[in-house]
Amino acid sequence: MGYVIGIVSQKGGAGKSTLARLLARELAHNAMRVKIADLDTQQTTCTGWASDRAEAGIEPEIQVQPFGNLRTALAEAGRFDAYILDGRPHSSEQTIEIGRAAHVIVIPTGQTKDDLRPAVQLAHSLVDAGIDPSRIVFALVKTTRSAAEVSAARSYLEQTDYAVLDGDLPISTAYGIAHDAGKALTETAYPTLNEKAEHLAQADHRPPGRADRREGGLVSVNASALRKGAPPPRAATKSPIDADRRPAEGKNKPLQLMVPPDVFEAFSARAGQEFGFSKGSKSRLFLAMWEAYGK
Repeated sequence: MGYVIGIVSQKGGAGKSTLARLLARELAHNAMRVKIADLDTQQTTCTGWASDRAEAGIEPEIQVQPFGNLRTALAEAGRFDAYILDGRPHSSEQTIEIGRAAHVIVIPTGQTKDDLRPAVQLAHSLVDAGIDPSRIVFALVKTTRSAAEVSAARSYLEQTDYAVLDGDLPISTAYGIAHDAGKALTETAYPTLNEKAEHLAQADHRPPGRADRREGGLVSVNASALRKGAPPPRAATKSPIDADRRPAEGKNKPLQLMVPPDVFEAFSARAGQEFGFSKGSKSRLFLAMWEAYGK
């Protein structure tokens, strides 16, 4: 089996697919056979991006394939030097399975406590499931231009037992434009942004910034860390995976239908009225109608 990189997060929009595309491009650029297994069957962000990239004729070509389950995806891993698993946009049993299958697990996180805390909780849940903490690494993404805030976020993560990649990916319009064109973050029109993304992609794991707590070592926390406080300890962390009540992998399959625009608009409006205007409302309405039909 090739080197498997698992990218997971507790919530959508954390930057998983951004990292998957960045890492795949850099690995392919270094003449490695690489493929992204797109396990987010609802969004298939990487799959659509790869199609745009191929249509534009951008080299190196990146292989991406959507998969409904992890077992099928892993059957392909032996054909590649590096195999990137882009997980679902929320924590689930699949997250644990990716953690067990991957050689390294990357958890993207923003710089605020709203992002940092759940990222650390997810890492704790993976360790509680028997995954070696040395295989877990954080990546700071969607950061602002505030060096003080980025430093504070890094210091927060370095209080844990997990590694943190050097560098960070700032919020940038140029990065979004690159993605829209089928490019990765190292392929923008701006050398400084390209170098920043390359630095993160090529970074080695940074060892935790704390002394070994199992040996009772002293903790050195700098002023930046105090801005964010202390991350949640493992013993006090409620597993975000256990708390997730969404159906487990394998029970749901994607269903695509082509309908007239007026039918779609009416269906969407009814889904919003009955289940709220949020992600998943149309699926819930469809299942409710199916159950009623079966009766």
